[in-house]
Formats: sequence, C-alpha cells, structure tokens
Amino acid sequence: MSDKRLDLRNERNAPVLDVFCRVEVYAAAMLAGEGVAILLALAPGDVGDRWVRLGLASLFIQWVVLGWVALLCLGRRWLAGLTPVQVAWLAVVALPLMSVLVGVTAHGLLRDLGVPLAGLGIFLVHVATMALVVGLMGVLGFYAWWRARGYALLAKEAELAALHARMRPHFLFNTLNAIASLVPSRPAQAEQMVEALAQMLRAALDGPREVRLADELALARAYLQIESLRLEERLRVRWTVPDPLPEVRVPSLSIQPLLENAVRYGVEPARDGGEIDMVVEAADTEVRVCVRNSVDPDAAARVAPGGHGMALGNVRARLEGLEAGCGRLDILRGERSFEAWVSVPAKAGVEQ
Repeated sequence: MSDKRLDLRNERNAPVLDVFCRVEVYAAAMLAGEGVAILLALAPGDVGDRWVRLGLASLFIQWVVLGWVALLCLGRRWLAGLTPVQVAWLAVVALPLMSVLVGVTAHGLLRDLGVPLAGLGIFLVHVATMALVVGLMGVLGFYAWWRARGYALLAKEAELAALHARMRPHFLFNTLNAIASLVPSRPAQAEQMVEALAQMLRAALDGPREVRLADELALARAYLQIESLRLEERLRVRWTVPDPLPEVRVPSLSIQPLLENAVRYGVEPARDGGEIDMVVEAADTEVRVCVRNSVDPDAAARVAPGGHGMALGNVRARLEGLEAGCGRLDILRGERSFEAWVSVPAKAGVEQ
C-alpha cells in the first residue's frame, strides 16, 4: 500500500472544504484560541496583572482565529481544486498573515490605551511567529489524522468490495433457481427470464462499484421482470419516478437486494401476492429512492427472517461508503407495509 495510493484516495474523499463554514468549527477554534490565551497569561517571568494579560490575549487571539476561519470559509470555492495537504499549508500561511493584519490594528489601539508594548515591527514579528508555531503544530496533527483516515478508507473499501462480491452471486443463484422451476411447465417464460437475466449480468457483473441511478433502476426493472414472469399476477408493481431522472451515482446493486427482500418477505408469503412501489424523489440536497412493499401480518409471521437483516446491513454499509459517508438507508416498518429509503447526496453527480 503506497503513499501515492493514499494521496489519490484522500484527494477525492477528504472533507476539508465546507468544514470551515460549520458552527462547531468556529466554536472549536475559539476554545483552542482561548487555551492559547490562558497559556500566555500563565507564562512565568511576568509580574503584571495576569487577568489583564488574559483579557488582552483573549481579545487579540479570538479576532485572529475567527478572521482566519472566516477567510478559509470564504475561499473554499477556490480551495476546491487543491489536495488536503495543500489546503493545510495554505491555512498555515494564512494564520500569521491574519495575525499581522489584526496586530497592526491592535497595536495602535493598545498604545492609545496606555498599554506598554514593543515597537510595531517587533510586536508583529512576535505575533506572527507564535501564529506560525501554532499553525505548524496544527498541520502535524492534521497530517497524522489524514494518513490514519486514508488507511481507514482503504480498509473500508476493501470491506465494501467483499460485501459487493457476496451480493452478486446471491441474486444470481436465486434467479437460476427460478428459471429451473419454470423450464418444465413454462419454457417460453423461462426463455424470457434468461434474457432478462442476461441483461442483469451485463449491467452488474464486473461493473463499477458506483453506477448512474438510471442504470441501477434499469437493473431493478430487469429483476422485477424476472419475478413478474415467475409470480405473474401475484406481483403488482407501481413506478413513480421523475422525468428526467436525477444525474446521481449510487452503489451498484443497492436497489435490487431491497426488491428481493420485498418479494421474498412481502409478496411471496401473502395468499394473494402483494404490491411493490418504486418511488424516486429529488430534492435540492439529496435524492431518495423508496422500495415499499405490502405486508400480510398473518403470512409474514410464518416466514423466518433468514437473510433479511444481512441484506439490509450490506446495503447500508455500501451506502455509508458513498461520498465519504453521505449515503444512508432508512427503514420504516408498518403493520401492513415495509419501506426502505435509499438516500444519496444530490451533489453526487455523474462525472464520467
């Protein structure tokens, strides 16, 4: 595992831009700045009033810290094309610059108040040097976190790849069993099922880990076509999707396992079959796909849970690996319905 692989992985995934505009980051920066002010006030060798020193140091440092974070927030669009390490070094450079900018104003105000200070040049050198030391310590901490996060991401991708590999044969074997059951009595429908399976294999096997939503829904349609041939009128499907579909990417085989659960635990056990609703909703911040199936309480009670939870867990893990943890799976259980909501950020656009 080379550092080059870590560089490429983290350039794509590290969340180092919008974080500068979060309230919690401002709060953390203010607490850190106050910690530095307390250290300065408690420094040995000074016989003056430490409370006065603490107040002046706090006022100066808070202006520097808040201005520095605000500067990074305003410049996040320009920083978007840089790597996390480049952003960190620019932040280090910006910290002493902001200290100098605030120091020029503070020096004049403190002089007017009668506070004894060194000359402007020496004062600015002192504050810029302290800011640079603090910034370098921050970069060292960031670099350690960045490398640890890189290894964690690589481990997570390996885990997701294993989940992906396990899920592919899962639906394949179930479909082959369904085809085998149709061959003796309904060979024509078995042939149609084979054609639908071929479409699924072309779309799924050896494909990318992330696909366009339109491609994933095409795979879902192929799967439902197979199950419709097997279950006939017992399976009733309704589609509610916008036209055109949102241009977002989702993990491949993230919808089909939910449909398989809907068929196995919702439609098949019911005497009269059941309904499946496929719904796609697009908002400004996220795109949601709902797989909703009817539930017969009496029939569902007779069905063993089996791999229901495992399939949902696998889908949830692969969604959480999308866009640095921005995807999610929400489950809503009702007495006569079961809903699985797949949500991905709307900014997860198609780049290829």
